[in-house]
Amino acid sequence: MKKKSKEKIVKLTIRIPKLKKGMMTKIVEKSSYNSLEDLTRAGIDKKINLQIYKDNMDVIVKELSKLIDAKLNFFQFSKKIECK
Repeated sequence: MKKKSKEKIVKLTIRIPKLKKGMMTKIVEKSSYNSLEDLTRAGIDKKINLQIYKDNMDVIVKELSKLIDAKLNFFQFSKKIECK
């Protein structure tokens, strides 16, 4: 049994060409999705999750870059001390 989400569900209408609807119907028939709605929801969820990960990845990369720069500066400073 699926747990019911406490999120409020809202209706969203999309307009797509008949050709794409036919392609989506074939995907549903060959996949584990039960309906076009399930396939559409999964696609929207995937796109949103990818964007969230990309946003988080930018922050992580910037922080890692700062840490790497700090370590490199430390090593350069320690080499200068050893040379003296």
